Amino acid sequence: MTHIRVGEAAPRFGTRSGISSKRVPYRSRGLRAFPKQVKDVGLVPILLVGYDYQRHLYGLSKLSQRGIDRVYVLYDCKNEEFGRVAEENARKIREAASNYFFLEASPIGYNPQDYIDAIKTYTKILSKEKEESQLTFDVTNTTKESLLASFHFGSIFGSGLYYVEATKHTSLNKRVSDVFDELKSDERLLEEFSQRNEIGFKKFMDHLKTRYLDTVILQYENREPGEIRELLPSLPRAEIEARHNQIIISLHEPANTIAELTDRVTKSSKDHELAGKTESQAQASVNYYLSQLEKWGFVKAERGRRTTIVLTEFGEGYRRGISGQVPDPVKLDAVSAPPA
Repeated sequence: MTHIRVGEAAPRFGTRSGISSKRVPYRSRGLRAFPKQVKDVGLVPILLVGYDYQRHLYGLSKLSQRGIDRVYVLYDCKNEEFGRVAEENARKIREAASNYFFLEASPIGYNPQDYIDAIKTYTKILSKEKEESQLTFDVTNTTKESLLASFHFGSIFGSGLYYVEATKHTSLNKRVSDVFDELKSDERLLEEFSQRNEIGFKKFMDHLKTRYLDTVILQYENREPGEIRELLPSLPRAEIEARHNQIIISLHEPANTIAELTDRVTKSSKDHELAGKTESQAQASVNYYLSQLEKWGFVKAERGRRTTIVLTEFGEGYRRGISGQVPDPVKLDAVSAPPA
């Protein structure tokens, strides 16, 4: 674990008095393709965006001193309540990355609570980058599923992780208590509480929920960034070849024998080299590549009286990312503006 000490005061990149913080309506923006194949190589941060966009921007400000080619901003497009906040923060980060760092930022929607969907999205990003590009995940404010997916993905493909600490840490109980203390001075809320019998208790609770969420978001915005902690790649990158991918795609459903899997690979990929081998040679070749995939965690093969070869969750996410059978995640409209 590498520690980068941060001594200077953290800059503030567009607070509520800067970049507009009005909510972007949570709506489907239609399926969009990922960015076209890129040509440059270098450091490519992938920001897994949550509530605290200031710390993401501070991390970019530090990494930009080492040189950044472009940024991917992944936000929640599946879970409506949290997705609104993440989508708005993705827009703020895109604007700040362009205005302050002159970086191309590509906001892309995914489901951060779905490990397989996270792996699929990371795989699609990897497929757009040159082999020399150094992907690194900002896991400052993400879900456990996305954090695990980022770590697993990095262990296979040689990408790094980093985390921007907050200068102040408070317990969950203290944060909840502070929010409600602040809500006590909300005049509109007090007025509605006094009229709760007339307006209905359910309507009052809905308003309380909205005000509570807004106050929590404001607390996150006011947390100062602190030290950046990095986990640099320590394992050699897995050398994935075309035949590895052919085997993974062929395992869209379990295979019961090496012979069955070999037949699928030969027919689906039109692998002329494999087709030119004898039956035993072809099966031996597939078994060799299968053993590597099993070692890397893409495949689980249960050998015995009855063999079953299946993709792991990591393998299934990777398959969806390379097969083209699953639509690209929703991409944030690059030209949309928040409502007036």
